[in-house]
Amino acid sequence: MGRISTYACRQRLFFPTAEGKKQSAIITFLKTPALFKRIAERYEGNKLPDNETLGNVMHMEGVNESWKDRVAGIFARSAQTAGVIDSNGVLQCTPQPGGGGSPEEDELSNKEEPNLQRIFLKQPPTSQGTKQFNFDFDGEIVSLTFSENLHAIQWHALNEFVQSIRPKGGPEKKNG
Repeated sequence: MGRISTYACRQRLFFPTAEGKKQSAIITFLKTPALFKRIAERYEGNKLPDNETLGNVMHMEGVNESWKDRVAGIFARSAQTAGVIDSNGVLQCTPQPGGGGSPEEDELSNKEEPNLQRIFLKQPPTSQGTKQFNFDFDGEIVSLTFSENLHAIQWHALNEFVQSIRPKGGPEKKNG
């Protein structure tokens, strides 16, 4: 999770002060990875597809083909553990009325991390057909804008570039 402060969310999880606060915190944690948030928003109120289909959606969202089914399984199991999939397989991540969580409380507090609001909530729009990745760690911002139709050659070149700027002592490049 990097430097993202989740203090308020942890407080709601471990020390809920009203009914529904704990579930609200669990949902917030489920949707903390940006990919999981997009998937949750995509299927909100609908039946979650089978793992193969969900894996294909994950792949379309940028997950490597060799990881897509594993990531889909992780999302589905996490959603089941969080209790946001009903008996019919419908995903329901929106806190229910009277559940104790407001939309403002379900997002990370902007008071805790003003830089996150600046980077993640007020991103400049990207061109059609592109995606953007932004990450803030210790005030250092990494931003990458790339084509939704990234060719394998482009991916290879990008991967080689990222490996070339890897900090000393960082994880080693894995083949496969």
